[in-house]
Amino acid sequence: MNDVSGHQQLSLEFRVHLARQESLCDRLERLADSLPDALNVQESLYVAQSLLPTVVMAHRFEEDKVFPLLRKATLPSTLDRLGFEHMGDEEYANDIILALRAYVPERRSANAETLAWMMRGFFEALRRHIAFEREHILPLLEKEMLS
Repeated sequence: MNDVSGHQQLSLEFRVHLARQESLCDRLERLADSLPDALNVQESLYVAQSLLPTVVMAHRFEEDKVFPLLRKATLPSTLDRLGFEHMGDEEYANDIILALRAYVPERRSANAETLAWMMRGFFEALRRHIAFEREHILPLLEKEMLS
């Protein structure tokens, strides 16, 4: 990507991935708030199905396209830390998927408080990660693309 439009496309794609993850956080928050009595089963199954692919696609985009451009512009340890956070987020997302899929058919016997706590822990950490990337990584990327 040497031309300005290619760089703009990269920045736009990064913003889209961040927005998709934020939307997923919002959905998880609504689900957590609805537990135990007002759970929308269809929404739960949709979130369970889309959670890991959304997060993994965003992470692969960052690691394959964004991080290599920033290796010279920022501390490598920062990018390494973000990469480790990606691994943890993906494992945590998988745990939530399994818990959601187990909860839906067994709502009466399942622990709604534990599931809500899991979802809140995940989306709060992911929102902090997204905020850091929006406030620090995105501006670095856009600055690097201009130079």
